[in-house]
Amino acid sequence: KTLVAALGMDTDNLFLLVTARYLRKALSIVAKCLDYDSRLKFLAAGADYVVSPTQIGGMRMASQVLRPHVVDFLDTMLRGGGKTQARVSEITVQAGSEIVGKTLGEAELPKHAGLVVVALRQPGSGDFLYSPGAEIVLEAGIVIVVIGPTDKVAILQSLARPKH
Repeated sequence: KTLVAALGMDTDNLFLLVTARYLRKALSIVAKCLDYDSRLKFLAAGADYVVSPTQIGGMRMASQVLRPHVVDFLDTMLRGGGKTQARVSEITVQAGSEIVGKTLGEAELPKHAGLVVVALRQPGSGDFLYSPGAEIVLEAGIVIVVIGPTDKVAILQSLARPKH
């Protein structure tokens, strides 16, 4: 379903993604790009997502200086450390789910799943709606971004699936 092109050189990753795109048009491709200025070439060659470790590293270093507690918070979630296993997770609401057609307020996700809804992404939209209001209607295909314990994420996943 997905190819992660993470070889050591940009030229190798570019060749790999062009070959993969030629062989499978519908394949999702994530490519590593060391030279940040080449990212547009990777996208033009068929990558769906381009990750630049150099850019990410620089942003991480700046964030460590400017927001050290936020970085520690996110690191703890990524490593699974701390007393409570928590993650930033995404759940896509499926057609037939009991929460389809309800507003965020009516769905009462904090009550039923114990999760904080951080953002929503409407189907077909590239933009996130941060700190969504209770009046937002949940429709099939909407992506819900939450922060919370992993066991609570499983509860939301079951709410977002079709009723049986």
